[in-house]
Amino acid sequence: MDKECEYNVPRIIKITDSFGNTIHLNEIEKLLLHSWLLYEDHKNNLQPGDTLDIEIEIDPSFDPSSYTIEWDINGKIINEYNNKTKIAFGIEVKHVGVNFSVGCFIISNKKWHKNNIWDDCITIRYKVLPPLNDH
Repeated sequence: MDKECEYNVPRIIKITDSFGNTIHLNEIEKLLLHSWLLYEDHKNNLQPGDTLDIEIEIDPSFDPSSYTIEWDINGKIINEYNNKTKIAFGIEVKHVGVNFSVGCFIISNKKWHKNNIWDDCITIRYKVLPPLNDH
């Protein structure tokens, strides 16, 4: 797919979450700082006890052994999710806030990277409300 690009690297071509939100490559490319701001719509609000699922699809013209997938939850790399295209995890009280972030980084096995240390990424931002009994 990316043969005509200056940087022929694996890219995220589709993302879906457990709310049914979906975004495709052409929309991802338009995002400022690769940030998908889902906190702007209250239907995407989370609370402790909820489970969040996120699935990515990477350009299938790249062999999965030619890159690594890393997931970051609120600034912390979660090693158990390495190289997984689908993750699911429980929302906890420590996640409460107006800017809860889930990041996904695609890192090719090449000695160079389109963005110095990674080749493609997306950060999805949600709002996590306090527990119901804490209002």
